[in-house]
Amino acid sequence: MKVEKVAIVKERLDVFFSTLEPLLVKNIEKNPEKFGYPVSDVARVLASTKQKVEVAGTFLVILKDTDTIKATCKVLGIKHTYTAINAFLAGVAS
Repeated sequence: MKVEKVAIVKERLDVFFSTLEPLLVKNIEKNPEKFGYPVSDVARVLASTKQKVEVAGTFLVILKDTDTIKATCKVLGIKHTYTAINAFLAGVAS
């Protein structure tokens, strides 16, 4: 898979992760056995994940095929693909 790096716009990254956070909390509360951490660790986990995306310059470093990422994309009105997520993070249309 070709690594698609983009110029990530910090504000767009913030929007993505602030949309994702309550959805992740909801999913952990609903199905805690599917996660390797409790709700109390969500902020730490997301900060680490966000930093990985920023450093890599692409969402490809994150598994997109989770219920939480799918729900986040739906809320934001973007396709559930790496190309569309990267375009969103870069502030361009996919």
